[in-house]
Amino acid sequence: MAALPFGLPLFARRTAVRRSKDFKLLEADQEVYQEAADVKAVPIYTRFIELGKAEGAIDPRIPTDAILAYIFQVMPLLQHKDYLKTSTEYKWGLFKLFLYGILGKER
Repeated sequence: MAALPFGLPLFARRTAVRRSKDFKLLEADQEVYQEAADVKAVPIYTRFIELGKAEGAIDPRIPTDAILAYIFQVMPLLQHKDYLKTSTEYKWGLFKLFLYGILGKER
């Protein structure tokens, strides 16, 4: 059997396409996937937060766990199925709220 240029044999590609159309993750599977993604993400986010504090970009008085909780509360907004359909102004507004909060000002 000939392999496609990107390395998958044709039958595997057809099977993957068929399964992707028919297969939907169960809610429990999605929760397990999300938990695994979060577990891997936390150390990475923590390093960036600590670096930001060291460089003066993030207020060192804000506990890292509070920043992480905030990030994980905002993420569902960005993961919503209709997020990409929203206006540029909406996306920019969320971005500014994420960085500066409601009362914060750009530096």
